[in-house]
Amino acid sequence: MRGVYREVVRQERLVWMLDLPQGAMERSATLADLDGGRTRAVLRQPTPPREQCAQAEEGAGQLLDSFAEVLASL
Repeated sequence: MRGVYREVVRQERLVWMLDLPQGAMERSATLADLDGGRTRAVLRQPTPPREQCAQAEEGAGQLLDSFAEVLASL
C-alpha cells in the first residue's frame, strides 16, 4: 500500500490518497481544539463494499494506532 498527502492544513485538516489493490481511496482527517487541551479528530473514508468491510476496519484500526503513536511522541 502506498499513500500521498493531497492537502495539509496545519492543525486543521489532512487529506491523503491511498493506492489499494482494489483502487485508489481518498481519506481525510479534520481536527478541532476542545477544552482542556484535547483535540477531536474526525476521520472520513468512502464506505467499502460489504465484502471489504472487515479489511477496512482493520486498516482504520492501524491508522488510529499510528495516530496515537505520533501524538504520544509530541
